[in-house]
Amino acid sequence: MTSRTATVLSSLAYLIVTFPLAILWHRVLFKVPYEEIGYIGREDPIFVFGFISIAMQGILLSLGYRVFAKSEHKVRAGSRRVLLDIACPGIRGERRYQSP
Repeated sequence: MTSRTATVLSSLAYLIVTFPLAILWHRVLFKVPYEEIGYIGREDPIFVFGFISIAMQGILLSLGYRVFAKSEHKVRAGSRRVLLDIACPGIRGERRYQSP
């Protein structure tokens, strides 16, 4: 699979998952709180703008992941270590938190 194909497919996957979730989130689950704080200012939202925004996010995340996944720099190594510490505290043999 070429890198262009992978970028397109991963962007589409992000769009397919995120766009319906965003509609559900903004228009069903949290409609009342968003209206109370004035977040939704239109009676009829322009879904095309949300679609374009999420498509752009998917493209940028796909391209960013390709760059991030290929390089083993300090940010990646540090992120991996932090995630490992959060997911499995004490896995490296050290205990940070003492139980009373």
